[in-house]
Amino acid sequence: MSHLRAPLGLIGFGALGRLMAAHLGPYFDLTIHDAALPLASLGQAAACAVVVLAVPVSALEQTVAAIAPLLRPGTLVLDVGSVKTLPAEIMRRGLPAHVDIVATHPLFGPQSAAAGIAGLKIAVCPIRGAAGPRVGAFLRHSLGLEVIMTTPEAHDREAATVQGLTHLIAKVLVQMEPLPTRMTTRRRCSRRSSAPTPMRPRCGGASSTLPRRWTPHGRGLPLQGTGPSKGPALRHDIRRL
Repeated sequence: MSHLRAPLGLIGFGALGRLMAAHLGPYFDLTIHDAALPLASLGQAAACAVVVLAVPVSALEQTVAAIAPLLRPGTLVLDVGSVKTLPAEIMRRGLPAHVDIVATHPLFGPQSAAAGIAGLKIAVCPIRGAAGPRVGAFLRHSLGLEVIMTTPEAHDREAATVQGLTHLIAKVLVQMEPLPTRMTTRRRCSRRSSAPTPMRPRCGGASSTLPRRWTPHGRGLPLQGTGPSKGPALRHDIRRL
């Protein structure tokens, strides 16, 4: 990834795809394909030097099979799924040996990126080839992201731990209901409240006490629904906790 506007094929133009297009547009000549929209063809997007698969994990295997015969030697292929072990295996198995593969997970979404993406987090997992460090450098220096270089297995293990803690703490609080109301202060949860009231959870619920590294929005918010729990491999890891 250089300062030249290299061609980038973006496959998938949902909410995350649109967010990516807005921030990658100044650096690449974008060719966008989405089966539901009258945009470029799949072949045109797959012919680019960089191809980003912004599709759900459930559609990744079908997409990989469709683009595999269309990719040129030396192409860099990336995904943006919220789990990494399964997508990494799908891409490693389904893409030709002459392409480089980097799996990524932006730990943010359109809402948390409304004010910009500088300082938000992204996990980067090199799978095949030597492009991983270059991808990390571009994301860090050009887009201002906080880059976490990791492996698919380490990513899913740590994300599963945070997701498991979220569900565990929520379940414990449900079992404790009704929570005590007599021995508390009268402070109400508001934007100005920065400390928890005695014997009650913080504003925002139990998950405000969770670790801050693996978060979907990169600003210390816990994984809630839209995070790594989408993937079957991650749900398996959570059940093992």
